[in-house]
Amino acid sequence: MDEPRRHPCALLRQWAVIAVLIILAYAPTFTGDFLLDDHVLVENNPFVRQGHSLGTYLSQEDGILDRNNWDDAFHTGYYRPLINLTYFIDYTLWGMNPAGFRASNLIFHILACCTLYIVLLRSCANPLAALGVSLLFALHPVNTESVSWIASRNNILATFFSLAAFYCHIDPRQNGRLFRQTLAVALFGLAIFCKEFGVMLLPVIFLYNRLRKDPKESPGNELIGYLPFMVVLAVYLWARTSATGSIVSQGAAYSMGWRIAFAPYLIAYHLSLICFPVGLHNFFVTYPEAFWSRELVYGLLVAGLLGALLWTFRRRHLFVFGVLSFLVGLFPILNIIPTASATLVAMRWVYFPFAFLCMALCPLAGKHGGKKTAIVIICAIVASGIYTYRLNRYHWHDEAAFFRNEVLVHRNNLYAGGLAEWYWKNGDRYRAETYFKKGIAAVPQMIETRINYAAMLIETGRSQEALVIIHKALGMTMSRKSRGGLYSNLGMALTRLNRLDEAVAALESAVGYTPDMPDILNNLGTVYGMRGEYEEAAAVLTRGLAKSPDSVGLKRNLAVTHIRAGDHRSAVEILSSIPAAERKRDPSIRALLREARAKSNAGAPSTEHR
Repeated sequence: MDEPRRHPCALLRQWAVIAVLIILAYAPTFTGDFLLDDHVLVENNPFVRQGHSLGTYLSQEDGILDRNNWDDAFHTGYYRPLINLTYFIDYTLWGMNPAGFRASNLIFHILACCTLYIVLLRSCANPLAALGVSLLFALHPVNTESVSWIASRNNILATFFSLAAFYCHIDPRQNGRLFRQTLAVALFGLAIFCKEFGVMLLPVIFLYNRLRKDPKESPGNELIGYLPFMVVLAVYLWARTSATGSIVSQGAAYSMGWRIAFAPYLIAYHLSLICFPVGLHNFFVTYPEAFWSRELVYGLLVAGLLGALLWTFRRRHLFVFGVLSFLVGLFPILNIIPTASATLVAMRWVYFPFAFLCMALCPLAGKHGGKKTAIVIICAIVASGIYTYRLNRYHWHDEAAFFRNEVLVHRNNLYAGGLAEWYWKNGDRYRAETYFKKGIAAVPQMIETRINYAAMLIETGRSQEALVIIHKALGMTMSRKSRGGLYSNLGMALTRLNRLDEAVAALESAVGYTPDMPDILNNLGTVYGMRGEYEEAAAVLTRGLAKSPDSVGLKRNLAVTHIRAGDHRSAVEILSSIPAAERKRDPSIRALLREARAKSNAGAPSTEHR
């Protein structure tokens, strides 16, 4: 399996072909927006907007941007500390521009594909086969979730570093071998600190050492070779435990026997995404309700077929290695060791194992294939590129397209709450309510859906119904920010029902959970004013303005408070600070300003503005 000699210019040309075709297939991504977790993990992440020490990044649990926003016992179970560092570099280069972050994902994908190509060149006797398989991976639509969704960058980087480490390890040349092995260990460390998938590089290397044709090292020397990797892994596990509170993710509602029994089904499902890429989207898959089910039978049948293939082609070591590496790469998502994810299947999780499955495709496309095989691969590459372009243009482009496709086309009600919010913002309250209800039914623990639904009910004068939604949600686990939003909704619903004392208590609780939210301070100040407590109202609204100096709503309510308190000069000053264009657009602001000026000039006694 020695790598054929490749002229550097030839290699660069082939890398250029890979890069150009990837850019063409992913062209729509450059005009795409932030999606889903991108808002929390990137757009609103203080670790992205401002750099921190490396130690701070290494001690951060993924998804928890502020530990004070959660109970001490709460953990997401995710630890990908180097990803935030790459986001910070992106922000430094591009600002908070989604096109820049998406471009970086694309660059990392190109690097991963070019690295895969040289790995395949090392292992495959046919350079054209290596190029064809690399292009199939590069353009395959199953990888669009990892590449087009910024928050899935961890899959690309973990795979890129793992492939680079694998290449350094399998290079047979004795010259510079110590350097390459040291580099392999360092790259392995980068992989696991990007995503825990990188841990699976160790069993992949073990499989390679056991299956390769060239002379194997003695067991003692092989064991010594693993020791530096194990030291890095030990450091990672210590850092992960320090950040997340445990070595592995927490929580599993099903028994170990159940999870093992359905592991073949999950393998079959993920393999089908590669072999039959039809109807690809952001999947939400859970265990079947009954143990004896068609899913169990399907998984066992596919497991039997894989076993038969491995036995039939057992002498083709590269094929066996590729298939076994694919299965090893899937292990973290088989839920045998419980994961923190809500779904059991995701396109993004295939990125890492698919890269190593390509090792099995090479011999099939190389000397064991012919013209018909070449035609099939070329057709697969072209079809993959077209499908990838369409997914980037019509599915992974922006949230409006994403939610419509997921819910209306793929019946994925995991995102019904997001679609409902989009309908609400566009004035279609009937459809919004329909999908808010579907979202709550599909994912009862999705607190944001309940908060938004309650807010819409309050806005439409159905405060009593909103109270039912809010009280059901109060007992759920959520962040302090979400609890603050929920109490804010409670306060506004009580205000609409003229239960002002209860409303103040709820809004004060909201401020206690989220003291820096201008909208909640605005609500509390408004209710204080409704109760005639003008001094308290002015203090709270002024505090809100300090957080959001350009807020027209805060300025308007503070001006009303001053007018009611008889301080007309302060009202004039505040209203005059509102931009002229905004005053021209809103007649109520102009009316307030005229009233405040008239009473200020006349020295008229205070009367409440009505």
